[in-house]
Amino acid sequence: MSGKNGIKQIMFHAFIVSTVVIAIIASSGCVGGGGTQTFDTNFGQIQIQTPETLEPTFGSISGQGILSGLSVLSLGKEGSGMPLLVITITQNNELTNFKNSVSVAQMMMQNGRFLTTNDNHEMYWASIRLGSLTQYGGVINYENDRGLFVDIKGLSETVDPITGERFPGLSERDALDIFKSFTFVENSVSITKTSVSDTPSSVPANTKPENIVLGPYTVSFDLANIGAYSINVDQPEEEDGKSYYHAAIEWSSPSSYAEIGIIEGHERNSLFDLDEAVREGLLTGEDCDEPTLTARTIDGKPGTVVRISCPDELIDAIYYPLDYYPEDNTATSLFMFSSGFPNHEGTSRDTVLYNLLNTIHVEKRESSNVPSGITPAPSSNGQESNTFHMVVIGDSIAWGNGLNKEDKYPYLVADWLEEKLDRPVDVTVYAHSGATISGESGEAIDPNLNSGSPTLMDQAKNIENKDDVDLILISGGINDVGVMNIINVYIPSNKVDQKAQSIREPMKDLLSSLQKDCKNAKIIVTSYYPIVSEDSDIKTIRALYGLGVFFINDVTGEDVLDALTVKERLIENSYMFNGGSLLALTDAIQDANNGERRITLAMVNFQPENCYAASQTWLWKLEGLGTNDDQFDYRSSLTSDPINKINAIGHPNRDGAKEYARAIKSAIESKGVDWLQNGATAKSETSISQEAVNSDIASISDTSDANTKTAYTNDGITFISEERLEQNIRAGLTNLGEYEKVQVPFDTFVYEASPGER
Repeated sequence: MSGKNGIKQIMFHAFIVSTVVIAIIASSGCVGGGGTQTFDTNFGQIQIQTPETLEPTFGSISGQGILSGLSVLSLGKEGSGMPLLVITITQNNELTNFKNSVSVAQMMMQNGRFLTTNDNHEMYWASIRLGSLTQYGGVINYENDRGLFVDIKGLSETVDPITGERFPGLSERDALDIFKSFTFVENSVSITKTSVSDTPSSVPANTKPENIVLGPYTVSFDLANIGAYSINVDQPEEEDGKSYYHAAIEWSSPSSYAEIGIIEGHERNSLFDLDEAVREGLLTGEDCDEPTLTARTIDGKPGTVVRISCPDELIDAIYYPLDYYPEDNTATSLFMFSSGFPNHEGTSRDTVLYNLLNTIHVEKRESSNVPSGITPAPSSNGQESNTFHMVVIGDSIAWGNGLNKEDKYPYLVADWLEEKLDRPVDVTVYAHSGATISGESGEAIDPNLNSGSPTLMDQAKNIENKDDVDLILISGGINDVGVMNIINVYIPSNKVDQKAQSIREPMKDLLSSLQKDCKNAKIIVTSYYPIVSEDSDIKTIRALYGLGVFFINDVTGEDVLDALTVKERLIENSYMFNGGSLLALTDAIQDANNGERRITLAMVNFQPENCYAASQTWLWKLEGLGTNDDQFDYRSSLTSDPINKINAIGHPNRDGAKEYARAIKSAIESKGVDWLQNGATAKSETSISQEAVNSDIASISDTSDANTKTAYTNDGITFISEERLEQNIRAGLTNLGEYEKVQVPFDTFVYEASPGER
């Protein structure tokens, strides 16, 4: 990319790559035996002192492309293959830094303390008892001199995930010695040694921001203290349906330059593809270092900083999407900046890039310059008079953790509604992972990452054009209960039930508030599902337990539970949460409805074979140190937190999302699609035709076996008989679509037909 106009060559590579597989390559092996060992990472070589030889195991990665800001080194004893020590190195950015890492460690560990490593870096150190196991943790601060931080985890023993066999690991003294000995090899190159994310030692006062008009875009930024410069804007170019806008910036120094460019592709393109396209477009000399790509939030969007060092030139570039769609990590347009300086002007180029990163802003104006034949996408507000407006608020279930946009259930429902209503359907999603119903307000982060805020209450307040909203989909409550409480095998199931039923009042308050503020909206609340069932694979449960996902052990110091006991307790807690939350949601809806019938429940129906790691699972699973969902790589690019990386585990996969969509469609159909129209309520007895009644009654048939009896339920808690259901249908009080036929034990209480009305 050396020389002027390099960015134009990159731009013509972007939006072309259609399919790219980004490999995650394992770190190279160690050099030397016990004692001082040296390992390669993508931040340079590191050294640790070990009591015996350790070698890389499965799980070691050197992040590439959009994951380049991450390096994970998993180490185990020779020949064991099981991780005993895991070293994670990440770049300092908005989501990950030493302060945040220490805060997380302090929440997870007791008796923590600050120490100094052998190379004089601050380290937070702690250990925690997990039954008979001890986990050691350390966070080392390399923020100031390398723009990095190091997180190390060690174990006092390892557990084979399949056989359950235990092997001795590190003593506390061994672990502390290893952690304190961590250091980067002298002269080892750190790609963030002059990190652009850090403020230069003497940041010049900002000048008046520069404004450049590129086609329909206005680009504003600050290039303080670079001396005199001029800007030449090129004529827009079009090729293969894409539009290119370009400007060159001339510095007073003849060997310095900068370029800015915007490309519009008019089709959604994966950021992974764009990342690869940019990498392919970097034209460097033979003696230049390998380009480094570092994830960075730019202008409020997920961008990338590129750095290249050549013998005579230092090159920096940034790029980020202008129209960004976080639900599937795609973009339709891209902004790029490139600058080149003589090799001796490192400080100057850092100052320029720092000012650019902190002042850059691109605004698209309403313009007639859109290439002919291309129709701009409608506004996300979608405030057309004929548009049906659907809003989604809630937790990670509503967000669709791990799913691409087109597979998420709100969009499946929207496609169905467009056919049913013969109207365009606009979907606005406020939901995000980790959201609770109520609680303290906080700053929003990427919705793929766990955060309790904005709460569902705050999401409801943020709804725009409330009077225009036609339908609200809600999923909430599990984060108020706490997933870690549900999968904690030492919390009694009755406590889980109590916690689940405690969501009744906050959910009622939320629903009441929404009814008041969104006066024309109908509301559908979705139920949950049991996470673990009797059909869940015990080997998978045991593997999870052995790898630490379910390492929640008795605080009194008892041994780790065997896998069979763990599974039994997880099943019990799972069903208690599902039943308790269902009862709470049903009561909250009844309390908030207040006779208006604007709110209803959508009952999802997960059978035992659809639960976690079951024979026909509808949930994402853990595979190795990752999850098998569609967004794992993207989440990994946002955070080094291992829990956030795998937070799609146990969430509905594509089949699970289809079940959620089915439940919502069934809830709508049971009331009649007209219920969605403003002012309409659920079907009354006058709106049910006799043909429909006869059809419902005719479809009722008994299929009970010798040990069960047939019953009907619309909440999974109360049951009515076939005769009682037939009475209700004839009276126009309900229809069959609202009820599910089930087999229940003979001793189950079932409401029978009223006397004299059979």
